[in-house]
Amino acid sequence: SHSGCYWRMATNVKVAVRVRPFLPRENGEECVISMQDQTTTVKGNPAKSFTFDHSYWSHDAADTNYATQEIVHRDLGEPILESALQGYNNCLVAYGQTGSGKSHSVLGYDEEPGIIPRILGSLFSGRVQKEHVAH
Repeated sequence: SHSGCYWRMATNVKVAVRVRPFLPRENGEECVISMQDQTTTVKGNPAKSFTFDHSYWSHDAADTNYATQEIVHRDLGEPILESALQGYNNCLVAYGQTGSGKSHSVLGYDEEPGIIPRILGSLFSGRVQKEHVAH
């Protein structure tokens, strides 16, 4: 049925949020976000909590829950690549205000590539094509 088709499509949408480290101008400020598993909480009176498919804590690299570029890619990039290799269209949208970390997550930097360079690296390395053909 048509409604069954819509349900399958709707379940393929994933929403992820990521907290970036403070910028130099923000050092000394209080972080008003906390994350536990898939729940992101904004401190306040009252505090407000939101649940997402993924909540990535990338605020403090020393924290045991720190989400590296590799973790973000594993959770978001690899499924996009696998889906594309199966012939499905995919879209990655990064939304947020200027300076919120979109470019870092999606593109990354030389020493910490983001989702797109990692997907392209896997795609063109030949590794993915060999694994996909074997399936």
